[in-house]
Amino acid sequence: MAVVAAAGLFAASCCDGGGGAAVSAPSGLYPAPQGDKWGFIDREGKPALEPRYDAVGAFSDGFAAVQVGGRRGKWGFIDTSGKVAVQTAYDAVLPFSEGFAAVKKENLWGYVGRDGKEAFKPHFDDAQSFSEGLAAVHVGGRGGKWGYIDRSGKIVITPQFEEADAFSGGLACVMVNRKWGYINKRGETAISPNFDGAMPFAEGLGLVRVGRSWGYVDGTGSTVIIPQYDDAGGFRDGLARVKSGKTWGFINKSGATVIDAKYDDVQGFSEGLAAVRVGTKWGFIDRQGQFVINPQYDAAGPFTGGLSFVVDQKTQRYVDKKGQSVWPK
Repeated sequence: MAVVAAAGLFAASCCDGGGGAAVSAPSGLYPAPQGDKWGFIDREGKPALEPRYDAVGAFSDGFAAVQVGGRRGKWGFIDTSGKVAVQTAYDAVLPFSEGFAAVKKENLWGYVGRDGKEAFKPHFDDAQSFSEGLAAVHVGGRGGKWGYIDRSGKIVITPQFEEADAFSGGLACVMVNRKWGYINKRGETAISPNFDGAMPFAEGLGLVRVGRSWGYVDGTGSTVIIPQYDDAGGFRDGLARVKSGKTWGFINKSGATVIDAKYDDVQGFSEGLAAVRVGTKWGFIDRQGQFVINPQYDAAGPFTGGLSFVVDQKTQRYVDKKGQSVWPK
């Protein structure tokens, strides 16, 4: 698993010194820039935590990753009061999940707990976040394999996979002999590795690729939606984004087209709305495909807690579901 830089406001939420934030705020706190520093605001757009960090991640499991010391600085975690929970001593971190966060020091990965201490000292070549009680880890160096540990740090599924992803719905997608399939939590094959690509299950369906086409399977590996799309995403709020040719639309779990493929790019639905791009501008549609916020932004992120982070002519702001600016006022 490659480490993803927190280099943009809409990146996945793992951090290795790029600058920026992944926006997700069940805590009610949202990453916000001020000059060249980052802090947090609340849902009303009021300052909550002072901007003093070079980069931040979103709050997850009660903690947010923060970086100090510039773009090549170190990462740690703060709690929702702004108190340092994990010292800024790591080269890269992943968000807290199920009480642990994967952390990287001197090219090796380990895990810290909610008490801020190293639960499992860095000794893995690579690591992922915990999901459903297990976390994928890589051992053996360049020619090594992926397996899974439990929350005691014990390897419970022997490293044997070329690639591995998080558990979702009791299954995890893994690569064996350059093909993808799914295993259960005992490490047993649940769906044979017959696919050219696979993504974690979402809302009961797994996204798989056969040749260059994407489709969906159920938990038994039976095809539910025939591979036919040039690109696709997992189901969210009962709909999945799919690409046919050069344009994107949305389907339901029966494979029926719900929103025609007419957008240049789309994101998955979140809180009833999806960001879509028409030409160079992003706006938001509802589940009927009607524009709620017309395309006008240079970039846009998903709605979380009623707010979306957007970029409008180089101005970074949070807007509500009516497109009104919440921050800055």
